[in-house]
Amino acid sequence: MQAELLRHQLPLPFFAQLSAGPASPAVLGRLRAGQLSRRKLQLRALTELLDLEPDAGEGPETPAHAWSVLVTAERRHPEIVEELLLHPSAGVWLTRTLRTLSGAAVDSTPLRTDLGYLSSIAAAAALRCGVACTISVPVVHGVATFPTVGQAKPPSSLPVGSANLEVTPGGTGTLRARSAITFSPAEASPGFVPVNRHTVESGGLRLSVEIDDRGPYRTFSTPIAPRPLDPLEYAEWTKLLDEAWQILTSDHRGFARELSSGMTTLVPLENDASFAGASSSVAFGAIAMTAKFSAVDLAEALVHELQHSKLNALFDLVELLDPDFGELLHAPWREDPRPASGLLHGIFAFVTAVEFWRVRLAKDEDDSRYAQFHYAQRRRQVRHTATVLLGSRALTGLGRSFVESLSDRLAAAEGAPVAAEIQDAVTMVADEQLATWRLRHLRPDDDWVSAAAEAWLAGEEPPRAGPASVTPWRRSLTGSARVDLVKLRHLGYPVRPARRRELSAADLAYVHGEWHEAQTAYVTTIRATPQDDQAWLGLGLAAAIGPGGHRNAMLTAPHLVLAVRDRLLSRNHPCDRPVELVAWLGRA
Repeated sequence: MQAELLRHQLPLPFFAQLSAGPASPAVLGRLRAGQLSRRKLQLRALTELLDLEPDAGEGPETPAHAWSVLVTAERRHPEIVEELLLHPSAGVWLTRTLRTLSGAAVDSTPLRTDLGYLSSIAAAAALRCGVACTISVPVVHGVATFPTVGQAKPPSSLPVGSANLEVTPGGTGTLRARSAITFSPAEASPGFVPVNRHTVESGGLRLSVEIDDRGPYRTFSTPIAPRPLDPLEYAEWTKLLDEAWQILTSDHRGFARELSSGMTTLVPLENDASFAGASSSVAFGAIAMTAKFSAVDLAEALVHELQHSKLNALFDLVELLDPDFGELLHAPWREDPRPASGLLHGIFAFVTAVEFWRVRLAKDEDDSRYAQFHYAQRRRQVRHTATVLLGSRALTGLGRSFVESLSDRLAAAEGAPVAAEIQDAVTMVADEQLATWRLRHLRPDDDWVSAAAEAWLAGEEPPRAGPASVTPWRRSLTGSARVDLVKLRHLGYPVRPARRRELSAADLAYVHGEWHEAQTAYVTTIRATPQDDQAWLGLGLAAAIGPGGHRNAMLTAPHLVLAVRDRLLSRNHPCDRPVELVAWLGRA
């Protein structure tokens, strides 16, 4: 590798542009350059930990030999080696391997498997740069992987852990393991599959991405087996991607331009109702996601997932958060308490979603309820989270400037009208999410709980409640099906059969706007089963919305209500006046 040491600088206009809207190719180029330097520093650290010397003369199976091949390739074609080092898999691999070698992490994957990926990268460089060599490459889950090139299956009926690759000056490869296959990186052949690359052009803008359904590090974690898309799945993904690109280039050109410059890899994930998509701080430009219902959904997901890559790259250049701030906070799109970095990621990513859905309000007239819901939900989430973060001590001076700029950007996009019933649905979902989060993660002071229980039994006013501590997952609380039913009623979302069985008569009344009937039914349930957390939560939700609705302690301090309830029940006192108890604790 070249030895020059660069100190990266980010001009203030570039920094300001990142919070103001889509990034230009010049800004993305700065972020990419920072990531390349990070990878080179990681590679340098790896060579020092392994004490590698490029001219040590070891055999083809050693890391030193792989390092020598990579150095030779860089001298011939530095741009190809840069592309390999910037490949998402290289970032995941380097980070995992360095953490293991330094003792910072313990992993079940054999170290030799992770170390062997250096040979995989070097082999890919040799194939693309025409470096004649013989190099031993790891065989993981039955295949040898050459990032940006493809995968080869060793011609052996027996399991093998490695195979020798012979590369000619013309870039042809021969993989030997008991017998041999010869392949050209440019085309599929028996035993060899090139990477899937899809290119689409619309409105003068081009998107070219690797569709990675085979790479071992494609899900940003431990090496996994290939899961190749079948021809129909691949056709569905590329069709939807083409349609999404048409939408983006027609209606969201700023976001299309930055995707064109910043996105490199799309990783299709198997459908999982609990997981929609991901990016990684060590895999710049890669987006992993499950299949989307529509091109509009895919377009929005691409736009907002790229923001995570941008912010992760910015974190490597600028200190936005106080490293001494260790509090965990509420993020309205997550079930778990999050560090300040998680909140900043959400603000940065979802302000683009607000802008995206505002445009869709005018464009998607046939599905305006869908656009309205997502627009109203994201604007509420971002506004809430920006307020929380700006009110904390988490931000540096630059971080505060960054979030204030994002807040201004939100203000410019959050004023579009939304139908009252859609806004009510968003409120119902948000109230339940926040109350559930508080129940799961906030721990009241134990002395206060005892004093409050005694005061309730004595007919006295409740003691003043102090701040609760965040204790992740202190209370086990299964999510209710109410949110699913709200979305079904307003958006036509399906409710899974297992969730339908969880719905009570009280839940059905609540979702259909029968507020009084819902409260009565929840009270009946509580009197029969006072330990039913979801009935208590439903009671608070039903009392908060509709005519005469009011905020109450089951929304603002549910952890206090149920802590007092638990204390009363543990002392064999009845808890058959839930409405009165909730109102009483509202004065704490």
